[in-house]
Amino acid sequence: MRNSITRIARIAPLIALLLAASPPPVKNDHRNGWWRIYFTSPGSGTHSADASPDAAFRRLVGHASKSFYGAFYDISDEAIAAEIVKAHRRGIDVRLVTERDNAGKTALRSLAEAGIPVTTDSGRGLMHNKFAVVDGAFVWTGSYNLTPNGARKNNNNAIAIYSTELAEIFTAEFMEMYRDGVYANKKEFGAFGALAKKYHVKIG
Repeated sequence: MRNSITRIARIAPLIALLLAASPPPVKNDHRNGWWRIYFTSPGSGTHSADASPDAAFRRLVGHASKSFYGAFYDISDEAIAAEIVKAHRRGIDVRLVTERDNAGKTALRSLAEAGIPVTTDSGRGLMHNKFAVVDGAFVWTGSYNLTPNGARKNNNNAIAIYSTELAEIFTAEFMEMYRDGVYANKKEFGAFGALAKKYHVKIG
């Protein structure tokens, strides 16, 4: 019971911050059912920092207390890169995976130069994931890449979910890429291998 209270107390400020700086939620549970959706609005003539995926993502990174694992096809938003560097410098365990074709971009170079470990894929297909796991509790995913165009010129979406169960699944997938170099479905052996790791997670 004490561990549960401690965990809730640790993530409560982050949930409160995301709620305060965003539009009214479609649903809000504050625990495993909590989620928040973000959409871009290119061509609208305004750029709402409160509702935009890039601003929400910076807040999420800025309030990480333990770890940040991110797998993104493209990372070129320098403001987001700067926030990730800040997290690294305050002792957060930061690890990144990206597509090798995009590894030479300025924002990614600044991350590597700051000492953040960045790995790239080695397969023929694109490393086209767009997700992050924060503090082993929050999952961020969607169509949005960490780029200025992704936030301001293209129609994109992102969802932030508080679910330790979902975070565990995404962390396992991240580690397959980051640690094991497996960038596709990992073959499961045995008579029922085809049925292994078919995830069903209830949110809310």
